[in-house]
Amino acid sequence: MQGVVSVIIPVYNRENYIEECLLSVINQTYKALEIIVVDDGSTDRTFELCKSVRSGDGRITLIKGDHGGVSAARNKALDAATGEYVIFVDSDDVIYPTAIESLVKGFEETDALIGGIGIANISEKNWQRVKERLAEASQPTEYTYRSHDDTLKALFQGEITLGLAGGNMLRRDLIGDTRFKTDLFIGEDYYFIYENVIKGATSVFLNKKRYYCRFHSGNSSDQFDFNGFWTRFHRRELVWKSEEAFGRKEYANIQKQDAFGCFLRCFNNRSATAQDRAEMCKVLRQYKKEILPAFGLKSKIKYLMYAYIPSVARALFKRK
Repeated sequence: MQGVVSVIIPVYNRENYIEECLLSVINQTYKALEIIVVDDGSTDRTFELCKSVRSGDGRITLIKGDHGGVSAARNKALDAATGEYVIFVDSDDVIYPTAIESLVKGFEETDALIGGIGIANISEKNWQRVKERLAEASQPTEYTYRSHDDTLKALFQGEITLGLAGGNMLRRDLIGDTRFKTDLFIGEDYYFIYENVIKGATSVFLNKKRYYCRFHSGNSSDQFDFNGFWTRFHRRELVWKSEEAFGRKEYANIQKQDAFGCFLRCFNNRSATAQDRAEMCKVLRQYKKEILPAFGLKSKIKYLMYAYIPSVARALFKRK
């Protein structure tokens, strides 16, 4: 008997994309699905379009609530999920027809607790290529198995697609009571996956990119003001403190180095205001005792210059 897969799709104001997303799930070769769509208070035609698609497929459960953010929406779906497995799909993305079948095969043939689909990032102007790929006939995709230690290492080194919720499948028993942090709005997916990996999870990952992530102007990760910086930075802080508690200094240092990388990306983004940058530099000063030991001498100098003389640092390092 096939194990049921709960497909979780949070959606907010995606009237231009949600039908295509839902159809890519409905058309999966693996049919034992419960498709849980949580409308997070959309103000456009999203909810009506979801109802229309639901009328043609009884596997769809549609939940409507007030706008509380993507984490709250995913949490509602997790509370409603009954499947043996849970997979997340974002409402502006699509998945290859054999993707879920391929992941379930990997779970059933191994002791994996987490599985992932390789992600292809596709711009709007190239989206026609995705439609052509979805129309292809194909056998299930082969997968690679990883032990817990290898899964953890690959997560921190960015070798596997666990940084986003979309395209990742977990055994529901592994998730248990773990839920998305609602105080994070960028990086909440990484932290949720991380919290489950550190429970001892082994993994399987498909060898081909079968999850198509659509890049467009409405992506929430495009926010680079102070709030966008802080949620990125704080997510890394949560992870490095957890890794320090486990005694894994190497992984904690990777997160500290990446936190400074987040600062640089946000600080140097043209949308950041002078006030945003001043607040970001204040954070660097507050965390210097924690973060500086993770760096070599040159990076320490760069960090301190941005923390205390950012105008000089920006002029100097942007020229390079």
